[in-house]
Amino acid sequence: MVIFPFSSLFLVTVAASVPVPEVMQSVVDPVADGVVSAQPLAAHASHFFFSLFLQADIVVKIVIVGLLLASIWTWAVIFDKFMFFKALNKKMRRFSNIFETVQSIAMLQKYLSKTVEAHPMAAILRAAVEEWNAPVSAKGGVNREPHHLKERIWDAMGLAVGRTMDSVSCYTNSLATIATTAPFVGLFGTVWGIMIGFQAIATVKAASLATVAAPCIAEALLATAFGFIAAIPATVFYNKFSSEAGNIANKLEDFRTSLMVLILRDL
Repeated sequence: MVIFPFSSLFLVTVAASVPVPEVMQSVVDPVADGVVSAQPLAAHASHFFFSLFLQADIVVKIVIVGLLLASIWTWAVIFDKFMFFKALNKKMRRFSNIFETVQSIAMLQKYLSKTVEAHPMAAILRAAVEEWNAPVSAKGGVNREPHHLKERIWDAMGLAVGRTMDSVSCYTNSLATIATTAPFVGLFGTVWGIMIGFQAIATVKAASLATVAAPCIAEALLATAFGFIAAIPATVFYNKFSSEAGNIANKLEDFRTSLMVLILRDL
């Protein structure tokens, strides 16, 4: 019962005598109302990264700027493709509802004459209707037998599917390129920066890792960080958009088959 107060007083005295680092003091100093402020830490971090970039070697700077541009391009493609797939799925859903009510190719021709649709299903329908009308307007040289007409319509719709899928997957491959190359580009900047650091140690006498190599290594690791910043979103959204494109391709093949069945009824 007597030892406890003296031991507590000893611990408090030792804790009070330990100096607090200046950086920690700037972060944990309370404001007037007693609330801890985190603004000095955020300002210090932003200034720290900017200083690393300015002090980096020219090769490391080029790598970081290139990765930053790749990241900007990645997010531009992500936003564009996100809005594109959202609008495309909405148009295809509305067109599918209309197609389910159609019972003949003549009704489809009437529908195309009244509206101008700009989506893959409408392009497939337009290719099929054009091939359907070709034997009627042609004068010789075109085989009018149902079997050959069926093959031509099927091939025309297949070409339309291929063209529309090219437009659907436009710019998506750039995400795959960035996802696979950005980490290695960042790693190249890191290796280059570390080489510069050890060369500086070799040229400066009595140099230590803390004074010469550490800043260069920190600058080099910044390149790797930017590589991951560019690669991770590109990888995630490339997989997402590839899945979306695959689903659209399956829907187009189903529509192509359904349209062919409807055409065969009128042959």
